[in-house]
Amino acid sequence: MGEDNHDNVGLSREELRRLVFACLRPSANLAEEASLSLAELKALVELAYYQRARRSGLKMRQITGLFDIGMTKAAELSKDLKEHFLAPERQHGIGRQILSLLWSEPLSSTRIERELPAFSPQELEAALAQLVAEGRVVKQKGRTQRFAVAKAVHRLSLVPWMARVDGLNTLMDHVHMAINARFMNKDERALVRNVAFRVTPQSIPRLKAFYEEALMKLILELDEEAHRSEDSVSVRLSILWTPEED
Repeated sequence: MGEDNHDNVGLSREELRRLVFACLRPSANLAEEASLSLAELKALVELAYYQRARRSGLKMRQITGLFDIGMTKAAELSKDLKEHFLAPERQHGIGRQILSLLWSEPLSSTRIERELPAFSPQELEAALAQLVAEGRVVKQKGRTQRFAVAKAVHRLSLVPWMARVDGLNTLMDHVHMAINARFMNKDERALVRNVAFRVTPQSIPRLKAFYEEALMKLILELDEEAHRSEDSVSVRLSILWTPEED
């Protein structure tokens, strides 16, 4: 990777390093709180980088050059990633990603396979069958069978721990997209706001009620309008809050 290969995003090498450093802060905080060694944290960073490289379409030979490692090390990364860190996506993320695709338009199984290359055809077939059985996805009749969402909102009933990890993966993906939009593409439509305020302990449930009763209602209205329009864009929205101990 040369010094000038990021000129197209309009940021200097130092600015890009600062962005990456800022994004590593949550990982460093969690690692310290969990008493992980520096070696363990470095190994996890390697795996995350390897996963990103593979999903970007890089071949193993290209990855060895990018990482400055041999094929044996690359094979070890591949093995570790599959055995230890893909469970949330394999078990839960696959259904979420299928629904996300079908939210925009009905798709054939062939198209779904092309859009989700990280999963095998067998995994996608099983996930689609499960979504159909749950009534979340329906099969459309026609010359080519297509799958479509059955409802406007899909809330998967998932095993708590792995489901939360999958939700965390989604949140991190949304954060990455927002960073790209705001810093790389200078897209003013991307909005990030940080708010700190005080509430009584009894008021915290009202935040959830606001999301359920007001914000989600607006989201559904906007989505219905978009489906009636020929001009629409996909929006990724994440909301989180947490009480802070004084």
